[in-house]
Amino acid sequence: MKLLLVRDQASGLLGGVKFKLRAQVRLTKREADLVRKYRAHREVLLQRQTKIPFTNKSILLNIGISGLINGQEFKCKDIADILEYERNVKEACDTFRRYLDVMSTFGGEEIVNYAGAESEGEDVGPDALADEQSVDEQSSSASITETSDEDDDIPFGDGAETDSSPNAANRRVNEGLDFCYHCGAAVVDNQQTCSECHKSL
Repeated sequence: MKLLLVRDQASGLLGGVKFKLRAQVRLTKREADLVRKYRAHREVLLQRQTKIPFTNKSILLNIGISGLINGQEFKCKDIADILEYERNVKEACDTFRRYLDVMSTFGGEEIVNYAGAESEGEDVGPDALADEQSVDEQSSSASITETSDEDDDIPFGDGAETDSSPNAANRRVNEGLDFCYHCGAAVVDNQQTCSECHKSL
């Protein structure tokens, strides 16, 4: 794509000089085909009211793809008008160029690299991230299972198994036990019932 700018001037009816600016883009065949394919000629590239620097004047701009392709003419009162129109026409053409770039890559892909401290190294896909997450979940599950097994080992309390055989008390005394099998309270020799939980020893 190329932009053609034509500056012209003519004498006014009451004297003085009037200026005209004509802007037109020239497209390659491929670019013209893209505009026709996506019907992009209807797109408005720039529409604004802008103030002309160093003056109290403002101009209303409406620049579209169709106007630039067919040639768009702007009437200017002075050089400041011409410069402001030219600046905005070039900005509109920059936008038109981006339109063409996007239209030419439909159906493809674009990779945008965001540089940073953590951006160096080999790229990994979503499958690798999913594998790492699965390993972390398995490790967490194993830790929870191990903790649960330890909690199930209860040496004292109502949840422990009780030996109800007739010789249970004598066996505990003979083994030198000096605590209640049920609640862990201290007991004296030959004591048959715990003074804390009142259960048989």
